[in-house]
Amino acid sequence: MSLLFRTNRRSAVDWRTPGATVTGPWPVRDAGRPLSDSPTASEIYATQPSMRKVVEFIAKNIARVKVQAYTGDPNGLRKPLPADHPLARLLARPHPQITWYQLMHDLVCDLLIYDRFLCIASPDGLLTRYEPELWTFHPVPQMLDKVDGYQMGTRPADQYVPFTSPQYGVAWWGKGYGGSQGVSPIETLRQTLDEHTESVEWRREIWKNGLRMPGYWTQDLSEAALSHDARRRLQEELANFVANGGKEGQSPILRGIGYTAMPTPFTPQSAQEIEGRTLSDIEVASAYGVPPEMVGARVSNYASQQAFRDALYRETLGPLFTQMQAAFNLHICDQLFPGCFMEFNIDSALRGSFVDDAQVTSSAVGGPWLSVNEARISHGYEPKSAEYDEILTQLNTVRGGGPLASPHDTGSQNLGGHQ
Repeated sequence: MSLLFRTNRRSAVDWRTPGATVTGPWPVRDAGRPLSDSPTASEIYATQPSMRKVVEFIAKNIARVKVQAYTGDPNGLRKPLPADHPLARLLARPHPQITWYQLMHDLVCDLLIYDRFLCIASPDGLLTRYEPELWTFHPVPQMLDKVDGYQMGTRPADQYVPFTSPQYGVAWWGKGYGGSQGVSPIETLRQTLDEHTESVEWRREIWKNGLRMPGYWTQDLSEAALSHDARRRLQEELANFVANGGKEGQSPILRGIGYTAMPTPFTPQSAQEIEGRTLSDIEVASAYGVPPEMVGARVSNYASQQAFRDALYRETLGPLFTQMQAAFNLHICDQLFPGCFMEFNIDSALRGSFVDDAQVTSSAVGGPWLSVNEARISHGYEPKSAEYDEILTQLNTVRGGGPLASPHDTGSQNLGGHQ
């Protein structure tokens, strides 16, 4: 494989000799765009409302989904791990000062903004996220899209650490397509974001420097010109008709003096401020695969919102769930917890209202599916004695010796068949 080189004629520090510099031209391996040239996460969030809106929407909806630890086959029979298992404890409390929600939220933001993320499972059993500005992936020689470790820093002389290190721990990492560091979606959206920034600055200058005189007063040429005192008294009288003047909403009647309104050259409508912001939201949302209606960029009704919500955790967030889950199981579980795996409980996020879910589940299982104590615990009440731990069996169902497959098979909806 041929390597790309570029010529640089500027002076640079010679890392082989401390304090010395060399002057080009010299060949330099093209390692892509330096991190220092890309905007940081704080700069993006501070200057790009559309980017923050979409990234936060995705990160929060992924972080809110619960994770569960299992043992067995990920595609077959599995058994939930008890709460005292090391993997279950790690997922419940990855760090003494960081919750799983915060950790997953930040990792997803790193992936969406920088197209890469890195989290280290230290030997003492803690998960620590490393900010993308502080490290780079170490590419495999002659294979610029493959990585075998990471470097804490961006200089060639920075320390190289393999993904599995006895000193630092095991790395949970991931990246996108396009080189050893991935390609940030910001690069793809740079033109759209730059246009939005320029339009905001242009409108700001218009609101700051544009003429704000709504109209002017004229005097009939047949009338005598006003003296200085008369002009001052007129201005004071007209001031009484503006806010806090005591005559708001009234119309002054002046002899020989008329008012002419001036058309405002620039308004939010003429400057298309709303259209510009909406277009930016739509472009960024579409780039991340989010329906613009979900972030308020387009108007939708309740029915379409329900359809978008159902598709959100499948088409939009489904690939991200798969990427984060597969990386965790490959890098962490296979190394530290053989035979165990982690899985996002996406079904809990797709559930509808409690009434609909209860009716559908009851019809599917053919009767009650919660015991009295389970129902009391779910509503925050203390459980009763052990006899209430059993699920009741209705006598009118087949399981209870009756003729019905489900307790919902009775009622007026079934009378027509009998008649």
